[in-house]
Amino acid sequence: MKSLTYLLLVLVLLACGESDVKDINRSNDNAAFAFDQVQVVAFDTRPSDPNWPDLKDKALVSLRTCVQDSQYQQPIVGENFEIISQNATSTSRSNTNGCISWSEEFNYNYLANEAYIEISGVMEGKDNFKGRRTYSVALNPWLRQASDLNFSRYQRVVSLADAAIVSDLDNHIETRNYNIVVKEKIFSATQTSLTLEITTNPELLRHGLDGGLLKEPLTGGTFNMQFLMVARSGSGERTVLADSSRTVRVGRDGQIRTEVDFNLTAGVNPQDEIELGVKITSADPSRDLGYDEGLIELGVLDGTISRELSNDTGVPLSLLLALKNNDNAVDENPDNFGFIIETVRIDRKSETGNNLSSTSSHSTVEAEFTVPMVSPVVHEPIRNHNFQLTLIDQETNQTVFDDRISTQTGTGNLVFRTSFDFRRYNQRRWKPYLLRISSEDAPYVDVTKERVVYVNPWISTSDFGIDSNVATPPESSSENNTEIYISGFNYRIDGDIPSSFSVNKSLDLKFNKQINLRFRPKLKMDHDFTGGDTASYPPIVNGTYNIRFLLLSPNSSTDFDGTQDVDLSQFHTLTAGESEARVQNGMVDVDIDFPLLFTDYPLYSGKNVVLIEMRSTERDSELRPGYFVGHFTGYQGSGRVETSEANFMRLTTGNLYIAQDLISRISNVRRKLENIDTTTNFLNIFVGELRKITPMVPAFDHRNFRLGEVRSQVQYWSTQNSFKRLTNARSSAASLDQMILEASIPVNSTLSSDICKVMFNKNERTVETVTYAGASMGYNPPVEFVTVGMHYEECKKNPGAYLSLDRLEHVVRVLGNVRNDRVDNTNSISRSQAYFISRGQTFFAQTGIRESEYFQHGWHVGAGVEAGKFGMFLAGDYGAQGGYRRDLYTMNADSEQLGNLRRIINQDGLRLPYTRYDMSFDLRTKTCLFITGKPVEIELPIRHRTSHMLSWLTDREPPRGVIQSPKRLYICSDTIRNRRKSESYYFVRSEIKPNGNGDGALTRNSMVNVIRGRRNFEKFRELQIESDRALVIHENDDSSVVQSYQNYVRNRATDTLRYKDRMGVGFPGLIE
Repeated sequence: MKSLTYLLLVLVLLACGESDVKDINRSNDNAAFAFDQVQVVAFDTRPSDPNWPDLKDKALVSLRTCVQDSQYQQPIVGENFEIISQNATSTSRSNTNGCISWSEEFNYNYLANEAYIEISGVMEGKDNFKGRRTYSVALNPWLRQASDLNFSRYQRVVSLADAAIVSDLDNHIETRNYNIVVKEKIFSATQTSLTLEITTNPELLRHGLDGGLLKEPLTGGTFNMQFLMVARSGSGERTVLADSSRTVRVGRDGQIRTEVDFNLTAGVNPQDEIELGVKITSADPSRDLGYDEGLIELGVLDGTISRELSNDTGVPLSLLLALKNNDNAVDENPDNFGFIIETVRIDRKSETGNNLSSTSSHSTVEAEFTVPMVSPVVHEPIRNHNFQLTLIDQETNQTVFDDRISTQTGTGNLVFRTSFDFRRYNQRRWKPYLLRISSEDAPYVDVTKERVVYVNPWISTSDFGIDSNVATPPESSSENNTEIYISGFNYRIDGDIPSSFSVNKSLDLKFNKQINLRFRPKLKMDHDFTGGDTASYPPIVNGTYNIRFLLLSPNSSTDFDGTQDVDLSQFHTLTAGESEARVQNGMVDVDIDFPLLFTDYPLYSGKNVVLIEMRSTERDSELRPGYFVGHFTGYQGSGRVETSEANFMRLTTGNLYIAQDLISRISNVRRKLENIDTTTNFLNIFVGELRKITPMVPAFDHRNFRLGEVRSQVQYWSTQNSFKRLTNARSSAASLDQMILEASIPVNSTLSSDICKVMFNKNERTVETVTYAGASMGYNPPVEFVTVGMHYEECKKNPGAYLSLDRLEHVVRVLGNVRNDRVDNTNSISRSQAYFISRGQTFFAQTGIRESEYFQHGWHVGAGVEAGKFGMFLAGDYGAQGGYRRDLYTMNADSEQLGNLRRIINQDGLRLPYTRYDMSFDLRTKTCLFITGKPVEIELPIRHRTSHMLSWLTDREPPRGVIQSPKRLYICSDTIRNRRKSESYYFVRSEIKPNGNGDGALTRNSMVNVIRGRRNFEKFRELQIESDRALVIHENDDSSVVQSYQNYVRNRATDTLRYKDRMGVGFPGLIE
């Protein structure tokens, strides 16, 4: 049965190809015996050199197999068999089980690649069972394993001859983990001695059966070890500081333990990393294990260091050593000798002077310095050693700190505190300081080191202090000077200051208003060195500052864009003021007084530009002033002004000397308001303006007996005596003076005679002829009737009917005692139909002759009523009388003045709120009397008429007509009198409706003006409420009104404002 099994197995193998199992019958067909599988009874390996117990190169193997009768398949017992192998020949007798045994002994290379070694031989029967049979076994001395090759096959099977071949590994030794104990350090100013105890566990390297790398610990063997102390720079360059060699033996515990001494005579850069170079080779030339080398990064040489050897250095240790032997050592840098100052840490501590109510921006910040002191090479802290420390401000060369202190026991750090003074809002920057450290105690005698550090007292981040060996702080240019930033402000106009009211010779009312400003200023800079930019805007929390407030009005009459850059040269200063303020709790809360001329109220009440400057008052402050520019409307008593994306205004770069400009502007405002028209003789100017007005008046031609028109004229006498002398008046000077003061002329008096003879021709002859018809209707010659001085006589009898007398007073000097008796802003003018007038001078004069029924016009020239010059309208007395006639009329109104913002148009329904100031003051005045003719309806003379007996029965009325004296007399008293006078000032403007323009700008349908004098205001009121006199005024950019306004805004910036360029109603220095 067994034979059949073998046969089938053979057939299968033949069918599948060549077999890995040898056919034992192929060469042993004639043997009378057969044997079973060869088995290992014992397998032992041993080293040939006891000094290298791990290099086992001799193998001893005991083998056994069982023999059988080839024919009967029975065990063969007690028969001798001879085993002839490759190594030896031996005889074995089969035992009771039919088994025989023998030994194989062979040498191999333990370092060779692991494999199965084939050992083969012949079994020959010596007794009854003759014949020869071969055997072949595979032995693995590394694993002590065997296999009968007749029954199995291994791929990695080599012959015994190949077993002695060395493997493909170049190096069979490896030392990976190292423990380094710093046993001793001797440090001096010129050298450092180190003793290190180095321990490692070497391993043997070989290839296993599968080709993988095997690592086996060594328990013996002698090696040569070379050690290098290496410095590696930041760039990776290595330099050998010292070297040492040792011959060592591996202990039974598998460790190499040795002490190595290094003597470093060169300084070491504290920035370099210290490495230990190691190379190990066999000390026995017959045991070539190759070598292992690499570098160990030591780090801090203190205590026990556990590191791995790194072979990936890129530089063979032999090359490093060769460089050292060629004197390529570390540079002899003095800084690398003695102690080393490691990275200095500077921590910000408490700050004093930073309270929110401080009047100064001066602060003091405390800083803690931590200075690690270490020994070079070993990088070990220097503990309990005294050093002298000095800290010097390199900008001022002042010593900030100077003391002798000791390093700490645990850390080896020098720790001290000092303070730095700084201005909180000066330019943020890092200030350089020199840290000088010296030692007087051994082993650091006469060793001094210096280090530059930078401190930025303005910030509280980790970059508060910077060691120059670590980093260079960002440079802070002059462009990064801190600047005050104002994003907006709240304001409240507290009203007029009672003690500030004053008037001048022109009767210009001037007073101071007080505005309260509240805002939170911030700092603006290109970079605050805290990881942010200008968006951070840190707050200003304290300090004293000068706040300037300027209200600017455009020089041009055209509109200006609210988002444009503001060039100060294009604006004049309407008013300005300044005050000193403290920032408390981050808030500016300041009251500022600013002067205002009442005639500037129209401009002030409209939409203007406000400029606020905030400037530090501290002399050594580097904080740049801040400027805010925005829209401001004085008519609104409170509000907030701020910038936004939609409303952003800024000063242009052309305003390089803005501070000087603002100071000059504030000074000019004060000087101008003090000197405005203080020397002008307004009486002479007033008379001159009167003479320019020569309207046509109705008159009767007594020669031609017809109504017509003549041009009126003004005659002026500066005193009553000059009037008396030049007109040959019979009245006394006293009576003339009384007439001027009382503005009255008695009827049929010497005064009426003296005045009427000037107003009318006393010798004018009127010749009328009358023909009387008799009863017989016969011819009668005409009879002449001559009348001399017809109008003169009537005037003398009734001067009040023919003459209009107005007493006017001209201010010679203001004595003072100006008092504001009342301010009333609760009233308004209402009308159903009206025209609007824009701010500025309000004349657009249109004069002519028109046909009208039941309307006559009488001249009344009073304060500020000169056509086209000083007033808003020509005041007049209006009445309705029957008849049909030609008369003189005037229309006066404003035209285009501020481009698209200030226009005139009709509108139904308007409410005009007005503010009234009642003032009283002491003056010296000159009184004058203005005498003008009144239009008088008279019975007109007839050149020729016929009278008969029935004339009285007819209903025909005599012709009538209107005449008026063309003379206008202005007579002044020669007496200058002291008077206590009261005067009212009115500011009138269109009502700001909630659904209208809420920013206070004058719109197309707006009106604003100022009026001085109650009489002028009443005339204005009359004109406003007369619904049948609604005026439609079209735009006229070329009108004299526009030019007048442009003159006003242009000359407003000069030291003296000309009277012709004033705004409002009321002639300068004139009181009605």
